[in-house]
Formats: sequence, structure tokens, C-alpha cells
Amino acid sequence: MSITALKKSIRLAGSQSALAAKCGTKQSNIWNWLHRDGRVPAEYVIAVCTATDFKVTPHEVRPDIYPNKKDALPSGSSRTRSGVVSEFKADQGPASESKEVA
Repeated sequence: MSITALKKSIRLAGSQSALAAKCGTKQSNIWNWLHRDGRVPAEYVIAVCTATDFKVTPHEVRPDIYPNKKDALPSGSSRTRSGVVSEFKADQGPASESKEVA
């Protein structure tokens, strides 16, 4: 985990207390992650990223769990878009495929 990513999350949230409130935990837990544990627990990674509107990504917070830069980003996130993005619908396959209905 990058302590830099946690520090950035704290800065974006405004304080350790503000980040804790947005993540549904206590300020003391944020302090422990920063100074004692050295990482955000897996169950709080998405909460931390959501608290920063994904300005800090899951990959930045825990690259050991999210090894790809786009892992766990919301589909509408500007961090996922680089030029043209193809849309994928799970029940229909890639948008470029067309299926005929009989």
C-alpha cells in the first residue's frame, strides 16, 4: 500500500476525522492505518476511494489487491476513460456485436 495514497485521501477529505466519517469508521482507525498498520484494510479500500470521488484509485491504495490501474473503478469514472471507450453489456456482449432477433 502506498502511504502516499492514504495521505492524499486524508488531504482530499479534509482531515482524518472527515475521511473516517465518510468511510464509516473512527478517526483512530485512520491514524492506525497511517502510522501503525501501514495500509488500509481490504474492506475499506472502496470506501476510501468513494470518499475521494475516486481521485485516489483502489490500485493506488492497495496495489496488492487491485494490481491493474483500472480495477474496481466505477464505469462512469473519468479515470477509466481514455479517448473512446467501448461499452460492454453483460447480457448482450460487446456493443460492437449485433444480434439479430428472430
